[in-house]
Amino acid sequence: MKRKIIFSLAILLMFACLLTSQTNFHIASASTLAQNLTITGNSTIYATPDRAEISARIETLDMDNVKSKNENFEIFDKVVKALIDAGISKENITLDYYSSYPNYDYNNGKTLLGYHTSTTFSVCVDNLDIKSYVDILTENGATSINSVTYSLSNLDSVYNEAIKKAILNAEEKAKFLGYENLTAIGLKEETVYSSGSLYRSYSENSTGSELIGKISVNAKVTVNFSNNTEQESSVIN
Repeated sequence: MKRKIIFSLAILLMFACLLTSQTNFHIASASTLAQNLTITGNSTIYATPDRAEISARIETLDMDNVKSKNENFEIFDKVVKALIDAGISKENITLDYYSSYPNYDYNNGKTLLGYHTSTTFSVCVDNLDIKSYVDILTENGATSINSVTYSLSNLDSVYNEAIKKAILNAEEKAKFLGYENLTAIGLKEETVYSSGSLYRSYSENSTGSELIGKISVNAKVTVNFSNNTEQESSVIN
């Protein structure tokens, strides 16, 4: 009988010790949270572009070098006038590249085919009806359309919104780790790739606004938090 009582007491004592150790573990976990915490937050915002830059080329070939150059610039002036008549500001038309050189056919010895002149220029537009501008360019002498690059006129404000979301992401990570009462005491904006534009090689099928896609604007921040749970930990203790 005494042995049974002693055995029962021993089991009760063992459970009591186990319960005490678990309680102490939880108290220790709550009270040993770092006083300061540094967490990185990330975010990405997808935005629809509202402006575009069309890159085009004018090419001419003539056995007379001067005529090749003059014809090329005459076509360029004609294109510029047509764009201005369509409401495009001259400041939004940029001459990007110019070249002129003799063009030879090396399959038949070295036969001069003529002097090749090339002018590459770009046009910035706010109306994404790209096809209408392409028609103006080609109907007035542009030889080819190279590409269309879409962008955001309000990129700065979209990026600022991405920064806010990145900070919230850092706070959510902290809460996931068990930190509830945190105060941000430092913030560092990290460098992250975010082009803010969409490059598209031109094709007849890429002029519809529904096929453009969205621009991704990325942000990354490192936030230093101060942990304000010291009083709560002492209460638990």
